[in-house]
Amino acid sequence: MAKRTGFIWAVLIGLLAASSFIGLTARKLDRQGLYYDELHQAPASFFYLGHHPTMFVYPFLGVPMLNMSYSGALKSTLYGLYMRYISGGFTINSWRLFGILFVAIGLVIFYCTAGVWLTPFSAALFGVLILTDSSILLMTRHDAGPVALSFALRLAFLGIWASIECGKRSKYLCFVAGVVVGVALFEKLSAVVLLLPFEIFL
Repeated sequence: MAKRTGFIWAVLIGLLAASSFIGLTARKLDRQGLYYDELHQAPASFFYLGHHPTMFVYPFLGVPMLNMSYSGALKSTLYGLYMRYISGGFTINSWRLFGILFVAIGLVIFYCTAGVWLTPFSAALFGVLILTDSSILLMTRHDAGPVALSFALRLAFLGIWASIECGKRSKYLCFVAGVVVGVALFEKLSAVVLLLPFEIFL
């Protein structure tokens, strides 16, 4: 049996992959204009600055819950809180960086959960495949779709699944996997495709 990557090495590879991902996607973020698909999540975030936009906002008890009837306002909420308590205003750089950071965090979670069960070569190869996939780099840089948070949640789910399959089964991790799938479904209904893998996982 090939030697597994130690936890410290798995975390280090994860941090290297995440920082490399940020380095590849976060340069000159404001050089290109905003797309409709990456901007429709923004109006709901202005609720946290005291504004009340009507487009792409489905509020409940005064709190924006959805951007569209099939898309939850998670990024909008987090960015709105960022504007309210940290930045005070909207910028293209910070808006795009939010999506990039979602994926970077997803990579770290993947390596913290599944990385320890992979061989060093497999762990490094996974990172290389992510970092050389131009569709992932471009779509998460501009969060077109949106896809950044969806991809981060899928990375987390994949990491938990691999960790349980290769290691000791854990009711706690099974519960966390269910939460990840539930959040992914709320974030965008297209995550319904995760239900079949989740059924297999269970």
